[in-house]
Parts: sequence; structure tokens; C-alpha cells
Amino acid sequence: MLDTARILAAGFMLAAPTVHAAYGLAPSEVHPIGSWPDAAAVGDVNGDGRDDVVVSTTYYFDEGNDYQVLVYLQQADGSLAPPLRFPYGFANQTSLVVGNLDRDAAQEIVLGHGGGIMIIDWDQERLWPVVRTTMHTHEIGWRATNVALLDADRDGAPDVVAHGWSEGAVIYMGDGRGGVRESVHLPTPADGYNDLDSGDFNGDGYQDFVVQSGQGETNAYVYLNDGTPSFKGPTTIDPTDGVWGGDAVGVGDFNNDGRDDLALVGDHTEVKIYLQDDAGTLVYDRSITTEYYPNAMLGRDLDLDGRDDLLILHGGGGISFFLQDAKGLGQGTWIDGLYATHLNPHGMGVGDLDGDGCPDVAVANYNAGLVIHKGQGCNAVADLALDARLDDGQLSLHLANVGGRNAEAVETRVTIKVSQGALVDAQAPCPVEHRDAGSIRFTCSRDALAANDSEWIHVPLAMTTRDRRAVVTVSATTTTLTHEIELANNTGTASRRVMTGLPERVK
Repeated sequence: MLDTARILAAGFMLAAPTVHAAYGLAPSEVHPIGSWPDAAAVGDVNGDGRDDVVVSTTYYFDEGNDYQVLVYLQQADGSLAPPLRFPYGFANQTSLVVGNLDRDAAQEIVLGHGGGIMIIDWDQERLWPVVRTTMHTHEIGWRATNVALLDADRDGAPDVVAHGWSEGAVIYMGDGRGGVRESVHLPTPADGYNDLDSGDFNGDGYQDFVVQSGQGETNAYVYLNDGTPSFKGPTTIDPTDGVWGGDAVGVGDFNNDGRDDLALVGDHTEVKIYLQDDAGTLVYDRSITTEYYPNAMLGRDLDLDGRDDLLILHGGGGISFFLQDAKGLGQGTWIDGLYATHLNPHGMGVGDLDGDGCPDVAVANYNAGLVIHKGQGCNAVADLALDARLDDGQLSLHLANVGGRNAEAVETRVTIKVSQGALVDAQAPCPVEHRDAGSIRFTCSRDALAANDSEWIHVPLAMTTRDRRAVVTVSATTTTLTHEIELANNTGTASRRVMTGLPERVK
């Protein structure tokens, strides 16, 4: 048998930690639009693996840009292409969300507007975006100023929650193909200047939604998913202690316990954090002092450490973010933005908009256009890459961590098969999980693979067959508990025809 320790020892020692720059945001990068940029969202809308930006406009005496959805596709070099434009009708406030409604590679764009919702889908067959259905309206044509995605009836097809100004919500039931099969009205107490988001707020594995009212009774109303479009609730949370407050909601796991929590605006310089306890109840934890007028909030992992951080877009155009560490959300960092008095609660999106693996922030700013702040300091991420080679009676696996952070708890699962005959003397260097005449499966584990380090795993092979039609194949996949910026390179495959030992021709 092979000496496992000798083969793997070179890569199995934990390297000393490397110090990296902290996460930050670069100054504004502006893409002028015209009209009145209103809402923004980020997602992969054409299925090419790169994040794109979507911006909706309302009206400001600009015939070419009024009442449009603008889609900025990210190119292979990380730049944004000139926008594609889709007219939608009318609105004095819009909302955007990007998500997969039909399970293909491309995510759909859902716009809330003055007559209901519109869904934009990318037709991958024709390599061109098309509006699958221009508009979905409820029977009385209510406007949709806020939209969110969840599976209300638990049928596996995402549904759209579209909330009006003070008209309540409409649940647009998805058909699983990117369309809508019916719509159901759901009254709520929210009374204008609202914000809406979804999350699992009781720990049952199903997405719920929360709507924050910005006028009248400025409470947050949590509706729990009971498998029907009528939901259960609401549970009322008053972050303002009975006085007029803000209109922004942030959802994320803000104490890294695996449960969704809430960030709610208490007043113009305060955000209150409500943590979900083990019983699935949202409990007030503490207040965070912020700069003035939080207009939009998102819970996202900005520094790629596996913990959700809190990102806030402020009235006036500035941005602040609070990174989470082992003790929870830390001190805020302020970034100057381009001036705009009050911004849409759905006016900000987060994603990798230049292909460097670092989350960037996109803002719809009605004075400037599409404003992007590029993320910085994300070199400290892991990125496993696996290459498989079959040659001269031996399988050779090369596992590399090409990122800048140690990859913790690395597992590499290997399967080797021969189409005819039998494998003999396949000396697995790691614990075997399955073996029969024609195949073997084993998993190699290690505590860590250091940044910019690699290892080889070698497996001698011999087969009983000399049939030229026989093929030996290998498939290997590696995983880590550490967040990775790229998963597509975690799998290695190879195959060769069998002659003497292993054959000379690679398929």
C-alpha cells in the first residue's frame, strides 16, 4: 500500500495566518441615465455566471428613459455593457427584485410599478432577453411599490409579494415557469412609505415576509408562512416606541446562529436589531447608532467571512456598513455618496459587478444615475481548484487553493470506474467508502489548505481488461467550510481508453 502520510504531508500542515486589508468601498463610479432612477437590484439575469445590474426609472421629462427598466449586463472583462431598455407603463414609485422563478440558469427580474408587476425573463434559446409577460395585475389594478420573493404555498415555485402604498399586499402565485397562475389580495396595516423584505423569521424553513410602515402607525408587521397566500399574523413590532420613525428593513443573520434576524429603523439616527431566538421569536437585542436617515438596508456578507453584515443607504446619498465579527455587528464605516435627499428603500443592490470576487454596491440615485461603489480588500478569500489526470497507470489529482485565505475542513471525494473488466490494485490513499469489481470511491480529508498552497494525491491503477472499448473514468469534487468566491473549478474529471496499464489516447 502507498504511504498516505508521505503522499499528503506536504499540503496538510496549517499555514500561519496571513494579514489582509479590511473590506472597504471605493468612491462613486457613475453611469448617467437621465429621467429619475428609482430602484436597483443585482443578479445574474442572463445565466452567464456574472452579476448584472438592473435599474428602474419613473418620470422626469426624458422620453427615452422615463418609465424604463434598464439592464446592465456584465461582460467577460468585468465591465458593464450599455443598458438594454424595457418600457413598463407608469409609476411614481417602483421596486425591483431579482430571483429564479423557473429554475433555469438565468434569474428573472420582477418590477413593481403603477399597475402591478412585470416579469422580465432571459430567453437562453435565442440568446436575447424577452419580456415573457409584460404585466400581471390584480383584478382591481393596484400599484406595487414594494416586491419580494418567497414560496407562499410551498409548492416549490417562488411567488411574488407585491405591496401597495396603503392598499395592502397582492400575492402573485408563481407557476414555476416564470409566469403567474393567480393573484390573491392580502390586507395589511401598512400605510405608506413602506419597505418589504422576506426571510425565515420563525426557523421553520419557510420564507416569511415583513413590511415596515413609514407613516401612520410606523410598525413592522411580520407575516409567517403557513402554506397559504393568506399567511399567519401579523406579529407587530414597534421599533419607534410610538413615535414617527423610518421606513427601512434589513434582513440577515446578524449573530451568526443560522437564523434570520431583523434590522429596523428606530428613528433618524438609530437602527434596532431584533434577533431570532431558539423558539423562533424575534427579540430586541440592541440599538446601533447610525448617520442620519437610513433609507435602505441590506443584510449581506460584504467581507466574505461567512457572516452577514449590515449595509445602509442614507438620505443624502451616503453609505455606511457594519461588519460582523465573532461578537456581532461592529462599529460602522461611512462612505460619502452623491447627493440625493431621499432614496427608494429598494434603491440599492449588492453583487460582484467587476468579476474580482469582491461584493460591490449599486445605487439608483435620481440626481446622478446608476452609482457603483466597488468593494475593496477581498483578497482574503479561499478558492479551491481541482485538476485530474490519468497517465501511465496512475491517477494524479492536483488540489490547489488559489485564493488568499486558508480553506478550512477540506474534503476531496474521488470516484474511479472502469466500464469493462475490473479494477485491481487501486491503492486508495484515504478511507474507502465503496469498492466493487469495477469502481472505488474514497474521501481525503484535511484540516486546512493554506492560501496559495497545493498538494498532489496519487493513486496507482491497474485493470484486468485489454479491451480497446473499455474506458476508465475519474470524477473528483472538493469542498471546504470556508466561503469560496468560485465553485465551478471545484470538480475535476478525466477519462482514458484502456490498453496496457492505461491507454495512450485521452477522450
